[in-house]
Amino acid sequence: MRHLFLLFIATLLAGCVTVAEKEAFESQPMYGQPEQVRPDYLKWEDASFIKQTTQRFNGDPKRASRVWTQQGNELLQYGDVEGAMRKFNQAWLLDDLNYQVYWGFGQVMVIKNELPDAKQYLLKANELIDDPFQKPALLTDLGTVVSLQGDAFSAMQTAEREALFLRANGYFESVLELDSSYFPVWQRWAQSLYREGKYAAAWEKIHEAQARGVKQFSKRFIEQLSAKQPEPR
Repeated sequence: MRHLFLLFIATLLAGCVTVAEKEAFESQPMYGQPEQVRPDYLKWEDASFIKQTTQRFNGDPKRASRVWTQQGNELLQYGDVEGAMRKFNQAWLLDDLNYQVYWGFGQVMVIKNELPDAKQYLLKANELIDDPFQKPALLTDLGTVVSLQGDAFSAMQTAEREALFLRANGYFESVLELDSSYFPVWQRWAQSLYREGKYAAAWEKIHEAQARGVKQFSKRFIEQLSAKQPEPR
């Protein structure tokens, strides 16, 4: 009887290890690949998922991938980061050239405060993007992440900090060159200039945006900027 009990405990522990291992893979973009080798039993699950899902979408895995990324974005809006990551990973299995997948990975990495990884995934998304309408939003996110990276450097690391903010400004400028009517970029750019310590330039962006018809700016951000430098009249 004792042997049966020990066997039962061992089986439970093995199951726990498998679940923990699977969750560890699922919490990482692309399941941690290529750095981490995916176990055979998970490869089998992946293949089964791809086959069944592709059949549901009439043999079109790319369309299925877009649906899965949309579901991932919806979960992010509800604050379910881990659920979103699972959806993005499954979308990646269905189409590893879907730019939306890497954009999703980047958003998750920002939430986890893993900015270097976030930047790399957004850069990958920017390489693959095939929708001109979405390009301004993607570049705005990319500029924001690079700006946050610059802000993470101390005042003593002047060269690195300045280089990152210069790059961020370049991304924001590119957005306006593509679509000057994409209004969200103005607040992001003003916030980036605030991080950079260029308060007068931040006010200039706000005033330029207002002249173009942008009326919605974060009240909290305006208060923070005003505390650093009163609004020029």
